Amino acid sequence: MTTLTSHAPPIPSPLHTGTAAELEPDKAWKDALRAKIEDGMATMVEDAKKSLQSELNGGPVSEERREALNQEYQRTMHTLRALAQDTFGVELERERQERRWAAGVDMTPTWNDALVQEQQDIMNRIKGVQKDSQSPSTTEPPPTGQLTETRPIRRTSPLPETSHAMTEG
Repeated sequence: MTTLTSHAPPIPSPLHTGTAAELEPDKAWKDALRAKIEDGMATMVEDAKKSLQSELNGGPVSEERREALNQEYQRTMHTLRALAQDTFGVELERERQERRWAAGVDMTPTWNDALVQEQQDIMNRIKGVQKDSQSPSTTEPPPTGQLTETRPIRRTSPLPETSHAMTEG
């Protein structure tokens, strides 16, 4: 698959005490991301190649049909490259924003909103899993070692200090 060449410039911030380069992932990080994306898309690329070959090897194919199959293959590959580039751009920007957050620099407002939404989605999935596991329609018992009921912990007073008698025993 074609190597991705998407390189967005770093986002400087007036609140940052260091340089914008400190917030920019290095070449090794970007190369690893490219490899991860390409690995993840390898089956789709392989499926497109196999589909083209099976159509071409399936019997006599007219020149017009051959051309149409090749064009379809090229469109598919173009779409996969665009998807890979978009994924790279999104993941690169996510890493930049996480580095900004870790450095105490204000995140871009849209990313801050996206982070809040992502956390809410995670919470909703957790709640959905808890509802599903407590559903009476479930006939399988939970795996050994897992809680069968989850309840929020409500602390009304601070925990007591640990005594030496408890830690020495």
